[in-house]
Amino acid sequence: MTSYVRHIIYGKMTVFSPRCIYAYLLILLYGLAVTSCGDSKRTVYEKAIIEWTGKEIIFPDSMRLVGGGMIAKPETDFTIVSYYDSVGCTGCRMKLHFWLRLMETLDSYSPHDISLILISAPQKEKSLRDIANDSRFKHSIVFDKNDEFAKINRLPNKPILRTFLLDSQKHVILMGNPIEIPELAKSYLKAMDVDSDIIDRYVKMEHSYDFGYISPGDSVCHVFTLFNNSTDTLRVKNVESSCGCTEGRVYPTTIPPMASYRSEIWFCDTTAGNFRQYVSISFEGNIPENLIEVSGEIKNILTN
Repeated sequence: MTSYVRHIIYGKMTVFSPRCIYAYLLILLYGLAVTSCGDSKRTVYEKAIIEWTGKEIIFPDSMRLVGGGMIAKPETDFTIVSYYDSVGCTGCRMKLHFWLRLMETLDSYSPHDISLILISAPQKEKSLRDIANDSRFKHSIVFDKNDEFAKINRLPNKPILRTFLLDSQKHVILMGNPIEIPELAKSYLKAMDVDSDIIDRYVKMEHSYDFGYISPGDSVCHVFTLFNNSTDTLRVKNVESSCGCTEGRVYPTTIPPMASYRSEIWFCDTTAGNFRQYVSISFEGNIPENLIEVSGEIKNILTN
């Protein structure tokens, strides 16, 4: 890979060297839990990065916001656009709570004006409306009934690559879903000038567990023992998960200073493939939330 990829940000030419592209590629591969960087898989993502970096994303005029009204083309410094097809559970894949968390971080710590647009083509608009209402989502969700966005832009086949960070001219700066790949979120936040200490705090995952291989439909649980090492009493305000297939429970909900508490994370799904889900525990007052991750792979396990 000897060529350089260029894109425009605020009228300045930024040059991506092969080393930068390779590092970006490794982030994608790492986040996708690829244990061996085979040439075929590396080539797929390498080609995608080279093809899409600097490419203009087209927004069809006919796209409609969930709940009514046409979407105006974004006029912000940066735009994050993520596309979801009609395969599987749309709400599970969208993970709106974690998009809200990312946007809250950007609103608080980035000096730029940033918009988020989620585009989906489910069979019924009502399913999208219910998803948005349940999560109190305040950003744009587009019901693309005829799937025009995917067609006109000829999106990559890999769902993980159908999310883009765009500059003010709608050219691609980064691609890949930062909600699915926490390490990639660092690149998104850095591109929008968020300080490194805030980025480290955002992606920090103190509590995680890998279930390994599980069979479709298995209900599995892991218990995390957490600790309130502050001098304040913690009062749990909310426990939210990234998907309906994941549930978090906290005992007790009032935790005295220097006391432990438990969080049970339950997971059950039938869709084969790798999974990475999150549960966030928020507290009353200005106290950082706890973020817990569970991961693994659903596959048919043959027994003798």
